[in-house]
Amino acid sequence: MATAEEAASKDIQLLETVLTRFAMCEDEQLEKQLKTLLIPVMQKMNTSNEVVKKKVLEVLGHVNKRVKPLQSIKLPIRELTELFLKEPPTSLVCSFIIMYLDMGFGRIEKSEQANIAPELMKGISNRTLAQRESLLPIFQAVLEHIKIPEKEDRENDPRFQFTKSQNDMDTIFNYFLDTMFAQISTKPDEKTYGLSKKAVRHIASKTPNKEFLLSRKIAILEFITKSGIFSENDMGVMFLVGTCDTHHTVVQKSEDGMKRIKIDYDDKKFITKLFGIYQGTMDKTSLHEDDRRHTAHPILKGKLINCFSRSTEASNSFPNTVQIIFDCVYGQDASIKLKSSGMTFAQWVFRTANDQQINMMAPIILSGLLKLIRELTEESYAATTETNKLLSFTYSAVGILARRTPQLFSKDISVLNMYLTALSKTKDESVTSSITEGLLSMCHAYRNVDKAQLEEIKILISLQLAKKEASCRYVSIYYSNRLFPFSSAFARVNNLFNTDDVNSSVRDESIRGMKSYVWRDKDRDIVPEENSEFPDFLEMVKCVVDAVEHRKKNPNTIFPGNTKNHGVFTLKSYEHTIRFLRECLEVTTKKTRHNN
Repeated sequence: MATAEEAASKDIQLLETVLTRFAMCEDEQLEKQLKTLLIPVMQKMNTSNEVVKKKVLEVLGHVNKRVKPLQSIKLPIRELTELFLKEPPTSLVCSFIIMYLDMGFGRIEKSEQANIAPELMKGISNRTLAQRESLLPIFQAVLEHIKIPEKEDRENDPRFQFTKSQNDMDTIFNYFLDTMFAQISTKPDEKTYGLSKKAVRHIASKTPNKEFLLSRKIAILEFITKSGIFSENDMGVMFLVGTCDTHHTVVQKSEDGMKRIKIDYDDKKFITKLFGIYQGTMDKTSLHEDDRRHTAHPILKGKLINCFSRSTEASNSFPNTVQIIFDCVYGQDASIKLKSSGMTFAQWVFRTANDQQINMMAPIILSGLLKLIRELTEESYAATTETNKLLSFTYSAVGILARRTPQLFSKDISVLNMYLTALSKTKDESVTSSITEGLLSMCHAYRNVDKAQLEEIKILISLQLAKKEASCRYVSIYYSNRLFPFSSAFARVNNLFNTDDVNSSVRDESIRGMKSYVWRDKDRDIVPEENSEFPDFLEMVKCVVDAVEHRKKNPNTIFPGNTKNHGVFTLKSYEHTIRFLRECLEVTTKKTRHNN
């Protein structure tokens, strides 16, 4: 016990002597004294004796008062760095080292700064938040002065030991990315996209003005381009953010950088990073409000959507896929342009996601898409080129979804009814084309509906055949040929009456339905088949007669082509009808004779 007290007494006497030397020396001599004595004094803080600790703090307090206002006095930065990087010192010692590094780093030569700062990045991911917030700005401030070694020399270079740890690299990268997001704002409460309030305050405390922030962004872009320590995917993330900056120099450098790299859009880490940037902090309960990151800027969101729409990894990332699509359509930043981008991504997801992913997200997304269609087709919604483009994307997306999840549509024909109704009312050609495309895509979903639903579909088809719009008639004939077998008299009559339609697509599809066919599941379409069963002759005659009578009683019904025979048939359609009835008679007669 006596020995410990004697050692403590000796330490106190030594510290008194050091304090006296510091107090008595002139400012010009203080720098030399600090280089010799500062580190030994700080090491005394590792003692367990509280009296010694108190005396160390007294000495360091005097140093702080003397050194802080005198910018000409250099601190022993190299020695402080070596002490910091050795076996981890106590938290109190670390705090003083960080304080002196922060205070004195800018006082040494830039070349020396560039040599020491990278060494401080070793193990940065394991440092406390307070330590990272002090050390990372030191490193970032000297990026343009760091000499990059050749790749083969980097492994043994003490400055670049941090590159051996992916966690350290990620920590540095994320800090750079925060700086790229940062904007100098005159409004204290203004939202900064991509950052939390805490991150904004930290960057603002290290950023005296816009010019300084601009210089840091340019330095970051040049460093990640020239250093070769970051992957092309990491560089791609940084460049994407940079292309949305408010300063043209940053935008130009970022766009040039994007042209020089090749991104792997199916890399999971890359896509996960982009999802995080797009969505910000999703969990609003576990983090304090100041730690929650805002979502990306709407312009950046559009660029991120373009990346997602090239990635199968993104399309198979439920629930992120649903969250992104719904944010595009119904989020706070949802513009017509962003909604259109969201529909592009939705189509990509429907085409490339695996069956398990599709089945999980389909019911949710379908309800959202149908809601959007209803909103866009309301009379109060102004139809513009942009809204029509969005509507086209949405109609197409639902059709693609129907091909992937036919079971979702076969339960309810209300979607079919909605599409058929819109087909005759829509005036814009691009929207009409998308509705038609959607109807053709969802056709096979209704092949296995029950009898009651099939009868409803028959009514819908019949109504569309009387429309003046060629697209309505084409869809009706298309459905007639695919939802009903070749033996269906209903379907064949629809073909016969349109074999001379003025529209070539309607005419060709009608003639196609007059040649025996079967449905083939693997093709999801009809294929020629000579042995297909023909309609019964008597049933066929009855259907033709009923159709003729119906058309005679409805003079307002549209009959394309040059009509004759009371406006029911054209010459060619009449010829097709007679020929087909004769074929039915021959087949039915042979079948009757065979049965007898």
